[in-house]
Amino acid sequence: MDPAKAAELERNLATRPERYARVIVGDANEKLVEYLRSWNSRTSRGVVFLDPFAMNVRWSTLEAIARTNSLDLWLLFPIGAVARTMPVSGDIPRVWLDKLISIFGEDPTPHLYETQTHQALFPDEVEEEQRFRRGGIEILGAYTVRRLQTIFRGFVSEQALRLKNSRNSTMFLLMFCSANPSPKAVELAEKVVEDILKRHAKGGGHVQRFGD
Repeated sequence: MDPAKAAELERNLATRPERYARVIVGDANEKLVEYLRSWNSRTSRGVVFLDPFAMNVRWSTLEAIARTNSLDLWLLFPIGAVARTMPVSGDIPRVWLDKLISIFGEDPTPHLYETQTHQALFPDEVEEEQRFRRGGIEILGAYTVRRLQTIFRGFVSEQALRLKNSRNSTMFLLMFCSANPSPKAVELAEKVVEDILKRHAKGGGHVQRFGD
């Protein structure tokens, strides 16, 4: 979205004439959806890599990619930022909840929080409160996989690469989805993803499965 950074990228690309690329200035959510309106799924295939700074990718953008039935997606999901907007107590400010709804396409709290009871001040009374389900990143990662499976008709890998910061906190999950429902495409996607993640694991990367 920064014209100055876009110009710098253009200059960098100019030094590599063998690489074809086009730089577009603007909100990637809007520009990508606009581009996909003219996408021909019968004759075209492609790979999308979404690399947001934080919680920038909207659910509607993921839906647009899934509707093509021909694109593969590598998504750098900002699970660390998402976790920080979901306090253990369940008392989420409205602006944070709106952002969560924007990236998940629904209110995630019924799936990620549970009602807990404890003794109140008087013996015959109990109090209820919403608490984040035990499991933290694992619970949140599994929920994200399930949400993606609702829109991608091809394949959503339950394995993801956990990317951590210097304090060993998980910041992102590198996730893979395929919109192509063809059995051959699904089989190929599974093999490619397994091979890529396996190489990362050998290099010291932390690959984890986020199933139910």
